Amino acid sequence: MLDHLFLRFIASLKTSLSSSMLERAGLEEQLHNDMMLGDLTFETSYSLPGEASPPHVRADLTVEWPTWSQGSYRSWSLGDGIEDPIEIVVEVALRFTGLSELPMTPQQLLTHLPRHSSQTIMNAPMELQRVTVETSYDITTDGSELSAEVVYETTCVFDEQIIEDDDRVQAAIAQLTGWISSVLVQASDIPLTYLQL
Repeated sequence: MLDHLFLRFIASLKTSLSSSMLERAGLEEQLHNDMMLGDLTFETSYSLPGEASPPHVRADLTVEWPTWSQGSYRSWSLGDGIEDPIEIVVEVALRFTGLSELPMTPQQLLTHLPRHSSQTIMNAPMELQRVTVETSYDITTDGSELSAEVVYETTCVFDEQIIEDDDRVQAAIAQLTGWISSVLVQASDIPLTYLQL
């Protein structure tokens, strides 16, 4: 198998998520390549065990490998050192789907969730970025369904010491997945009303 930092990060992330007793949910895993920019993006979804199918609350994860990270990683692998930072961007979107109503404002929703992670993920906290509320209308039944999304993001920066130290990378990923599990529990405890499946 190709030994590449981005692929090792994804493999370790998936293993750690499964070890945290989270279950695959929602979207199929996808790996995208931006033909114009050269960025690589991996997407997957997880939820707490025992959730409805599809789950009312899930975490959609997006892991991005920017093109400049590939250039820096290639230089490092050839022994030329690192000029530009090697970064992996991690986005976690908490999705609340199948809502019959949203009995609180987005600001009130956020009072039930953290603004950022209490611990840094490698070298930076997972920080709140935005909240989105959507309404979908079924034209055949005149029914409507609400969904909400709360998005967090962090950037993991790798220097030469971290790249060569798998234990530090594994520890950072364990912190990330532990935080995801915790925030999913908090999200599931929010008093929201869901449509009957």
